Amino acid sequence: MTKRAISITAQLAGWGLYTLFWALVSSPRPLQPLSLATSSVFTLFNAAAVYVLLLVLVPGLLRPRRYWQFGLGLALLLALDAALLAAALYGWFSLVEPALLEVFFYPGNLAMKAAIGSTLSVTFPALGVYLIFEWIQVEKHNRQLREEKLRAELEVLKNQLNPHFLFNALNSIYFLIKKDPEAAAEALAGFSNLLRYQLYLADAERIPLQQELDYLEQYIKLARLRLPAGLNLRISLPRQLNGEQIPPLLLLPLVENAFKHVARKNGEICIEASVNGEELRFFTRNNTEPRRRQEGETGGLGLQNARRRLKLAYPQKHALDIRNEDSWFEVHLKLNLS
Repeated sequence: MTKRAISITAQLAGWGLYTLFWALVSSPRPLQPLSLATSSVFTLFNAAAVYVLLLVLVPGLLRPRRYWQFGLGLALLLALDAALLAAALYGWFSLVEPALLEVFFYPGNLAMKAAIGSTLSVTFPALGVYLIFEWIQVEKHNRQLREEKLRAELEVLKNQLNPHFLFNALNSIYFLIKKDPEAAAEALAGFSNLLRYQLYLADAERIPLQQELDYLEQYIKLARLRLPAGLNLRISLPRQLNGEQIPPLLLLPLVENAFKHVARKNGEICIEASVNGEELRFFTRNNTEPRRRQEGETGGLGLQNARRRLKLAYPQKHALDIRNEDSWFEVHLKLNLS
C-alpha cells in the first residue's frame, strides 16, 4: 500500500471515529441509524472546513506570513461553515424527523450553537496538529542541512590540511638531500608511510586513537630531521589504549605547529598525550624565536583548522587553550572521546 493510500485510509478512519464520538456524546440513542446519520452531517461540513483551512488558508496566507488576512479568512470560514451546517441540520431534521426542529431550533437555536461548537472543536485542533507536524518536518530538514553543512565543512578543512602538510614534508626532504642523503632516504621512507596513512585512513570519519598517535610518531621522526641536532625533544604518548576513536589528522596541526615555530637555537619541544577514561589530554610546548610571535597570537592556518574541526566534531565536548607567553608557545587540549 502506498503512503498516499495509507494517508487516505488514516484520514477516513479518523473522520469515522470523529463521527462516532459526536454520536455518542450528543444523542440519547447514539448507535441508532438516525443518530449516526446526524453525526455524519456534522462530520461532512466540519471536514470540509478543515480541508479548506489546511489546503487553502494555511499555504495561501499563513505560510507567506499574511497573518491578519489569515485571521480574517479563518473567521469567515468558521462563520460560513457554522451557518451552512445549521442550515443543513434544519433541512435534515425537516426531512427525517420534523419533531426535532422544536428541540434544536426553538427556543435558543441549539442547532446553531452545536454547529459553532463542533466547528471550533475540530478546526483549531486540526490546525494545531498540522503546525506541529510541519514544524517537525522543518526541523528534520534543517537538521539534515546542518549535518550536510558540517560534513562539507569538515571535508574542506581536512582537504586544506593535507596539502599544507605535504608542502612542509617535501620541504623537509628537499632540505636534507644535499646535507645528508642517508637521512633524506630515511625521511623519504617515513614520508611514504605518512602518505599511505592519508590514502587509506584519513578519509574515515573516525579511526583508532592508537593509529593517530602512531602517525604522529612517524611525522615527528620526519620533522625532527629538518631541525638542528641539538633540539631538546620530549615525547610521551600512551601505549595501552582501549580502542578509543578520533577523527583522523585532528592532532597533527598541534604537533606541526610546534615544529614549525620552535627556536632554531636551543630549541625545545614537549609533546604529551594521556587518556583517562573517555577523556584525552594532549599537550604541546615549544620555545620560539624572540619576537617571532606577537603577544596573544594563536597560530596560523593549521591551528585555525584544528580549532574549527574541534568545534564541528566535538561541540561542547572539548577545551582548547592556546598560550603564547615569554617566548613559549603552549597548546592544551581536553577532548571527550565518547
